[in-house]
Amino acid sequence: MSIDLGVLTPENAQSVEQARAIFMEEAGGIPDQSGELEGYAKEVYDAYTDDTWPFADDPGVEGGCVYMTIAWDSWIAEAPKLIERAHRRGLVVYEPLEDSLYRPGEPFAVEG
Repeated sequence: MSIDLGVLTPENAQSVEQARAIFMEEAGGIPDQSGELEGYAKEVYDAYTDDTWPFADDPGVEGGCVYMTIAWDSWIAEAPKLIERAHRRGLVVYEPLEDSLYRPGEPFAVEG
């Protein structure tokens, strides 16, 4: 079992509805000219080794969103770190299970 996260630029996450549509690939996002999404995906990829890899697949950028599928047993430990890393870059996190946005400066707490 796994849990998904999406990371978007603020322009692509002005509302939960907009972020959801981009995440679900029902709408296209505004292309990220800043390179922050690619930079974030690379930073996340480089932060883990084969022994610490918490993902079901490689984080990837597509349609204005970084898609991540986190293994269930890694969620509690890794989700806060991934969200904090996104916030440091000024990016917004969409969490589809709760249908919620986490903007920079907004707290995120994992229940477990």
